This record gives sequence, structure tokens and C-alpha cells, in this order.
Amino acid sequence: MNEKRSLPPNFFWLDGAVAGSGHPGWAPVVLRETLAALKQEGIGTIVSLAPLDEKAVADAGIGHHALDVPDMGVPDASALGAAIDRVREALARGEKILVHCGAGYGRTGTFLACLLVGRGVAPEDAIRMVREKRPGAIETRAQEEFVRAWSARKPAAVKKKRG
Repeated sequence: MNEKRSLPPNFFWLDGAVAGSGHPGWAPVVLRETLAALKQEGIGTIVSLAPLDEKAVADAGIGHHALDVPDMGVPDASALGAAIDRVREALARGEKILVHCGAGYGRTGTFLACLLVGRGVAPEDAIRMVREKRPGAIETRAQEEFVRAWSARKPAAVKKKRG
């Protein structure tokens, strides 16, 4: 049996507890191997912005939250708020989180930038920080504008000035 474990395509750590990536695996055998590698990496919850086999994730002992976001699109603001709340709860339990979409650029980058904005990072800084970790992230003008609008939606959380 091959014991080699591989992480999903375009896997990157935003910080020590939150990671982003492309899809963990479309084929069942690849998905099982990738989920095992993610578990070894310490991932406790996956946020899926593209379809993922929920049973396979549960069988791997990893929590899961699905948020339907069209490719190159932006999430529904209330659904994003609920997903970010789930991420905060998981982080408070000491879990590591993976956020993924198809390739790990647009939808993943948008989600991660909004997560940073919710932590008090200015939107332009959040976009820059995500792009430093994943060049090419946050692919469309609509996604950039969504991150900026997210900061306006969460005014109490955004106190830090750009710097």
C-alpha cells in the first residue's frame, strides 16, 4: 500500500491555523488520500466553496461546512457570515481550518480576505495578505468589491487603519 500522502493542489497556510487550497479531490481514491493528508496536517474542519463528498469528509473524521458559491462569483453575505461564525467556533476549539474551492484562487481568496477583515484587517491589506500567500487570489473585480463591502457590513470589526 502506498503510504504517500499529498495535500490538495495550491495548498497554502494563511496563518498557522487557517489554510486555503484547490479542490481536495474529484476522484474518490484521490479524495480519501488527500483527506488523510489533511487530517495528518491537523485540519479539523473544511469549508467547501465547491461541491465535496460530505460522507468522505465525515468518514475521515473532519468537520465540514458547505457554502455554495459559483465559480468566479461571490458568496451570499448572510451565508458567508454563518460560515465565518463556524470557522471562528472551530478555531476557538483549537482546530485548524481548510477553505477550498475549485482551484484555490477566487472563491477561497475572497473568503479568506473576508475572514481577515472580520479580524480587523483593512480590506486592501486583507486582499494583499491573501495574495502574498496565494498569488492570483481574489480573481475578479466583483470579488475585490465584495471584500470591501464586507468591511462596511462589519464596521465594528474593522478598526485598524491601513499601514
